[in-house]
Amino acid sequence: MQHYRWPGNVRELENMMEKIMIFSTTPTIECSDLPAEIHCPERSISTTYHSLSLKQAIPALERDYIRQALQQTNGNRAQAAKILEISLRSLQYKIKEYEIKE
Repeated sequence: MQHYRWPGNVRELENMMEKIMIFSTTPTIECSDLPAEIHCPERSISTTYHSLSLKQAIPALERDYIRQALQQTNGNRAQAAKILEISLRSLQYKIKEYEIKE
């Protein structure tokens, strides 16, 4: 965590820790609980989508985030929307738009 640049500063750290505490299944935070770009910098978002144009990368990234949130919440859309910090209605629209199967 010390090597991550924290572009969102303290607010980004607070939000990440809150999400980890909500969805952690163990009493301690493990490295695997951290987002990939923090504990595995070589798998960061920027390198994952580097071969795509911005027009292609944005929906691909959004689709991946939605799938991950749904997976973390065992398909609970309300909780996934909370993690993603979007409304439930927006999430439902995006699930339909991206044809995400739960």
